[in-house]
Amino acid sequence: MKILFSLFLGLFLYSCQTFQFIGRNPAQSQKSSVIKKHYIVAVHGIGGDETTFGSMKTVLIDHLKKIRPETEFVFLNFSYPTGNSELTTFDFAYTYLSEFLHQKIPHVESDERITFVAHSQGGIVTSIWYAGAALGVDKDGDFNSDVAQRIKLDQKYSNIAEQIITLGTPFWGSKLATYLNDNDRLQLQKLPGLGCFFNLGDNELSEMSFLSNTIYSF
Repeated sequence: MKILFSLFLGLFLYSCQTFQFIGRNPAQSQKSSVIKKHYIVAVHGIGGDETTFGSMKTVLIDHLKKIRPETEFVFLNFSYPTGNSELTTFDFAYTYLSEFLHQKIPHVESDERITFVAHSQGGIVTSIWYAGAALGVDKDGDFNSDVAQRIKLDQKYSNIAEQIITLGTPFWGSKLATYLNDNDRLQLQKLPGLGCFFNLGDNELSEMSFLSNTIYSF
């Protein structure tokens, strides 16, 4: 029994050590130990807007300045047109988030970092963007498409991305989105308390549903 326990413990510790190397992102592997500027990019979810995160900017920046006074923290609130039935999560990631970063952070330095704080659908938008930028692929895994070539230009941002923090992101699908997508929304709109969910785009509800093509592709 002691031998089996020792073997199990050894394998466990080895797997943890291996995971640290496999899971390390590009920003962590860079040699610079002093971070001059750290961007905090807030990404709202389905039906959200720039007010989603409330006082997070003030509270978070004040706290971070106390624990890292040598670093300049910049809070950026990314807002995208959720509720537009013509747009998809991939549009929000590859076009809107990409353009936002190029506009707000036109020049990238090796001693800068980015942390994304994403709520609900925003976590999927951010993760799709990161995967596309880091790997240089589109939603179909194509390395050579026009989208892949364009999103590959965002590697300068993915290289300094330190963290993606997700809050309530339905990576496996949302029960509420599935329910609203599968039922007659006109009838559901009459139910009390559900009115706020009917300004959502059809594509968004479909994508956030269980077993959607978006979740499968991602």
